[in-house]
Amino acid sequence: MDESNIVDNELLDHLFPFYFLADESLKITKAGKGHLKLFPDIIGQSISTYFSFKRPSSASYHFSSIIEYNNQIFILDSTVLKGLLFRGQMIAIEKKQVLLFVGSPWIVNVDDLKKYNLL
Repeated sequence: MDESNIVDNELLDHLFPFYFLADESLKITKAGKGHLKLFPDIIGQSISTYFSFKRPSSASYHFSSIIEYNNQIFILDSTVLKGLLFRGQMIAIEKKQVLLFVGSPWIVNVDDLKKYNLL
């Protein structure tokens, strides 16, 4: 699949360094520089390898389930870095059978920035 027609990767990476694209099988095909810094091996892995759904809690790890919540707020809990949450939107690009997550870490204090090396 050629994601270059889906999003301008350079612009998206600048605006949302914590984005990722996932295909219909929920494998991550592209990720922003923020996610790559935290999870260098994220490309090619399933969303469930790195994240669990805190909100909506009823979403399951199936493309059809996630698109039911298209454009709603998602809170993803890192399964790798305990306590690190990401808040953003999961956008279904149904014509291409792709999911786009755009969001940011949900940081509550400066110590979290240091803890997760986000400075």
